[in-house]
Amino acid sequence: NLWNRLIACHAGKFAGIGKHATVHTFRAAFAHRLKESGCSLDDIRKLMGHADLRTTAHYLDGAPPPHTRWRGPLSEKS
Repeated sequence: NLWNRLIACHAGKFAGIGKHATVHTFRAAFAHRLKESGCSLDDIRKLMGHADLRTTAHYLDGAPPPHTRWRGPLSEKS
């Protein structure tokens, strides 16, 4: 959908993301952040509106270990 792509593009620019961002990028980032925060896969599935747990697991595929990722500006300070 054209509107979704435009919104994702502008949201990425507004957030200072230099790389190309899509709605899928933001959904995957949301799922990763929830998983890092200790949410169960079933809770993430419900929040993302998925009927099948495999769809949610797809968003979490290929995630590097948490200690190798940068923390965002809204992350808790440690």
